[in-house]
Amino acid sequence: MTKSIFVAICLFVFFCICTVSAQKKRCFTDEHYAKQILKDPSFEHNRLLKEAEISRILNGQKNKNSVSVTIPVVFHIVHNGDAVGVRENIADARVLAALDQLNDDYSRMNSDVGNTPAAFASLAGSTDIQFCLASVDENGNPTTGINRVNINTLSNVNQADCWEPDYISDRIVSPLIWDRDMYMNIFSLLNIDYVEDGECMKNSLLGFAQFPGGPANSDAAVHAYYTIGSLTMPNPSGEVYGFGRTVTHEVGHWLGLDHPWGPGFGGCNMDDSVADTPNAFEPTYGCPNFPLTDDCTSAGSGLMFMNYMDYVDDQCMNMFSQGQSNRMMASISAFRPNLLNGGCGANDCPETLTTTSNTISSGIYLASRKVSSDGLVSSNSDVRLTAKECVAMDVGFEVQNGGRLTVDVVGCN
Repeated sequence: MTKSIFVAICLFVFFCICTVSAQKKRCFTDEHYAKQILKDPSFEHNRLLKEAEISRILNGQKNKNSVSVTIPVVFHIVHNGDAVGVRENIADARVLAALDQLNDDYSRMNSDVGNTPAAFASLAGSTDIQFCLASVDENGNPTTGINRVNINTLSNVNQADCWEPDYISDRIVSPLIWDRDMYMNIFSLLNIDYVEDGECMKNSLLGFAQFPGGPANSDAAVHAYYTIGSLTMPNPSGEVYGFGRTVTHEVGHWLGLDHPWGPGFGGCNMDDSVADTPNAFEPTYGCPNFPLTDDCTSAGSGLMFMNYMDYVDDQCMNMFSQGQSNRMMASISAFRPNLLNGGCGANDCPETLTTTSNTISSGIYLASRKVSSDGLVSSNSDVRLTAKECVAMDVGFEVQNGGRLTVDVVGCN
């Protein structure tokens, strides 16, 4: 259901004194936003001004978006010195798995799509948004799109400190962020804390993101490292939150989506400004049976608790609605138009990329049209080939036992 965002935001500021239960720790985006607009009211003003533009874009859309976008991503892996692949210094393969899950979820190619209840299947939407690791950094140099940073190289950052969202934004995100007009910045951290009654609640949050329209130096999606994974490569430290859906959720916020219960902490007088998501009083946790109703939606098919923007366990999430998909595309047009001309990095990828007959080094190989290879993926190599039109395996191409090869054709613009 759609209600006034202005009323919702005003009520939200009133409710921002509430806290999140330590046992129910999915997302801190709303609370972080409330603190941001108290410090900088122009952030709220920007969102309100753009809401009219978003409405105009949505009113002019057809049932299926006619524009597609591939967003270049940089993963900032913040660690305390562990070797690559150990604990918070997650391996490249896990980053790639999380990126695959993100693309699957946004294109409705997720392997658990069949879990969407029949009552909501017709409302489920495939977005025209895909994501690729940046291949060119801000200075025009080649990059894998994975930026590993030891906290000992950062000023005024100590693992023993309380890593609440303001601390993270000011001391970690701000000095590391790449140009938000050209990249989506995803951060993976040791932990995310919050403060309740003056006490630091350590490792109590899964993630948070900045809504569009806010400061450039904090415009990122931030995650606890144990949420970085996928359905096929779950993070062993993440338990029910280790399958990558926190990234899907927080990127949704970064692209302009609210929770189904609207800004703040719920109530039937709040909403997410999306017509095809049933109104909800508050978050849903765990993995409930369908149908589930509440005081706001008390009949019919009930709550869309399996929506990526709710708080259920990762393996119980499986859909965006078409209205949410349309709203994210409209939000990109209104707030992040440079991304419509994006690709794999600050510059376009090469049209055609060909690997040699030698052993292919671990990494990501991207082209705007075609990747071809007759090389060898050795037993200790992790290789990804990505292109817009095709990936060709020429005569002689080989993947040895123990090697890892990922191939996709979503690629670059």
